[in-house]
Amino acid sequence: MSLIKYFKNNPKLPSLVGDFIYKKNIGEGGNANVLLFQKNGVEFALKFLKTSSASQLSRFQDEFFCVSQLGGHANITKPYHFDSIVIDDERYYFMVMKHYTNTLAGLKSICNVSDFEKSEKGIKLFIALVKGIKYLHDNKILHRDIKPQNIFYCDENSTYVLGDLGIAKFSSDKFSREAATKKSDRMANYLYSAPEQVDSKGTVSEPADIFSLGQVMQWYLTGSAIRGTDRQTFSTSDSPDELRALDKVIDKCLKNDPNERYQSISDLILNYNEFFEQPKPKDHWTQIRVFDDVIRRSFTKIKRLLHTKDCIEIERFLRRFSEICDLNKFWFMSVDGGNNQLEQLVKIDDGSWLMSRDKEIRIEQLIVYRNNAAIQKDFFVIVTSAQTPFSTVDNKGNKIVRNIPDEVSEDWAYCYNDQYIEVDEVENGYYDTGSKEIEVDCRFQYRTRELQKFAYLIAPEGTPVAIINDWKPITNLLQEIVNKDELEQESLKLYLESTISHYSKDITYYM
Repeated sequence: MSLIKYFKNNPKLPSLVGDFIYKKNIGEGGNANVLLFQKNGVEFALKFLKTSSASQLSRFQDEFFCVSQLGGHANITKPYHFDSIVIDDERYYFMVMKHYTNTLAGLKSICNVSDFEKSEKGIKLFIALVKGIKYLHDNKILHRDIKPQNIFYCDENSTYVLGDLGIAKFSSDKFSREAATKKSDRMANYLYSAPEQVDSKGTVSEPADIFSLGQVMQWYLTGSAIRGTDRQTFSTSDSPDELRALDKVIDKCLKNDPNERYQSISDLILNYNEFFEQPKPKDHWTQIRVFDDVIRRSFTKIKRLLHTKDCIEIERFLRRFSEICDLNKFWFMSVDGGNNQLEQLVKIDDGSWLMSRDKEIRIEQLIVYRNNAAIQKDFFVIVTSAQTPFSTVDNKGNKIVRNIPDEVSEDWAYCYNDQYIEVDEVENGYYDTGSKEIEVDCRFQYRTRELQKFAYLIAPEGTPVAIINDWKPITNLLQEIVNKDELEQESLKLYLESTISHYSKDITYYM
């Protein structure tokens, strides 16, 4: 009677760790069957061996015992229990393993998807397999049967797991084992095994597993593995950098001559990194922490939200902020929108400040928000009063009468020799001083003024004010501040919720 038929009629399997209940057949090959069982509501895969061969039994025992000696790895399957049962006077040995809902073979190749998706999914599989194989090789284990059917997908961790070490070679220097591998043994699946593995006279070492890795990736990304030298590439010059780098690595993995392949997984990783260097995350956190310290030092009793119209408090904070923080790493947005680098914030007279080199502002109120639990969300708002238009002069120093319509909200001019001159006087690149024409250079400083109440939100680089494309969450917040002369809690909450996903990956990388 077959094993499957037996368990259909007798679903309960007794073991030293309790009873398992048969559910269905999963797969079979050679002398082994893999069946699905359930115990206490949890599904397990049980691998059964019926054999009279001492060498096959020794290899089956090694698969369990040698892998059990390892510490465990997220990308390598690990059996839970080894046992045996007598059925119709025949003894079956079995091991209990974690059940995975799918194999890579079941998920199929991704040859017909976009290059972007190929890159994303291909790199995910590649990294998982590289980690798993490196763990085996570091522990002196050659897998020797890497193929899509032996690669499982773990839903819990969203990663791939390399399993079925039934014909793996375990080093006798590291493991207590039963089976001895003969050089003439025929091993693994022909399609995915290395040429030296198919030729029983060849020496099988780490490059053989690396060849199988290449074949699996080639199949996954193109729909077919290769034999010989006729390899189909899976990237073009327009493909993502990651995919093009992977294509070059796989090409070397699939060399017929093992001496031309990577000699170790570490060599493979090093070469991949040379093809595609992952950029290091930008250090936004240094300025975030410095900024938070400036806020706490300037307003020692601040809880979350602070409003002040005190000129002394405002100047003390802004001077400290400008002196301690790197203003090139801070950005601002106004009521009108726009992502702008701050660069500068300096007091130019008793009532005015120069912001970002060209904006003359008169500060009416300072609003500071500090989040003790998430300091990357710290920001401050400068509320400015409506200003008078520039008082400009001609090249003889005579004041120009300017008729600016009431509906105009912004004025602009050039500052030269501590006086303001009209923009159209220098727009051609030269200025007539009255005695000579001079070229417009750094002595001429462009200035703007807002002729109505205005507001600016300032925060560190990498936060929403610097990278958000939809400006509405910030401009709406600033417009409400201008209208109500304060930042209300409900408006603050809406802003924080609307911008929660708009932080640089270089910030969230460390969160």
